Amino acid sequence: MNTAQYKHVAGFTLIELVMVIVVIAALASVASIFIAGPVGGFVDTNRRAELVDIAETALQRMTREIHDALPNSVRISNNGTQFGIEYLSTITGGRYRDKQATGGPSNRLNFNAASDSFDILGALPDFNLVDAAGGTGQAACLNNTVDCLVIYNTGTTATDFNAYNGDNIAAITVVSNASMTFNNSDVPGWRFPARSPGSRFFVVDTPVSFVCDSGTGELLMYQGYSIMSAQPLTAGSFGVVGAVLADKISDCGASTFAYNAGAGVRYGLVIIRLTVTADGESVSLLQQAHVLNAP
Repeated sequence: MNTAQYKHVAGFTLIELVMVIVVIAALASVASIFIAGPVGGFVDTNRRAELVDIAETALQRMTREIHDALPNSVRISNNGTQFGIEYLSTITGGRYRDKQATGGPSNRLNFNAASDSFDILGALPDFNLVDAAGGTGQAACLNNTVDCLVIYNTGTTATDFNAYNGDNIAAITVVSNASMTFNNSDVPGWRFPARSPGSRFFVVDTPVSFVCDSGTGELLMYQGYSIMSAQPLTAGSFGVVGAVLADKISDCGASTFAYNAGAGVRYGLVIIRLTVTADGESVSLLQQAHVLNAP
């Protein structure tokens, strides 16, 4: 066999192959240093954006809902595990006739009656939103069977006119663009305790609660339950299932909800703080919502 033809054939030695592998590994290590930073930053940014979106969506929803609160109906409570804010949600309102018109109609609101019909001044264009069918008596109102008429709600303490206690809240039985009828005849001796300085009335459909649960890390919204004198907090106390507004809540505490009724009881301020955590990183957002408290 003639081997001369093979004497100029070249190849790789094992040492050369190992050197190539080492060089490639070194280049890959250098490249990974420059790539890892941007990739890690991208992952971190996406995680933070997700956390911000969770908190911001919940805060926007809560702020929008709280703007519909009945004057002086916001209340806050906690039991060490659940921290909640509750208010009575209004769907409409207007002014009642409190004085007899000269030469005109005299269907003014009788503050000495447990049931009465009265004229609405300036009309009530959205009267069709009011649910007045299904029952009579204050119990029907408090049990969320019919919507409720509220006049001059001044707060939630023992000395206030408090709708949660039934002081100034009545079941609506008939409503139109021009008049309204209420009936609390199931409560002996019941009367509206005071007139509104501006002759204002409000129509309430349901209480609404936002509850931050430190056990589950969830923010829940409850609505469509009965009006209760004591503020409900635990899931079983509402009688309805709560909707989850946000999860991954890591800080349910006394600072989650705060309420300042304001000087002169005209405007109140609700302060909400939410802290959301995932993969060891937290985002905290704060939102403030003004509520009209002029009764």
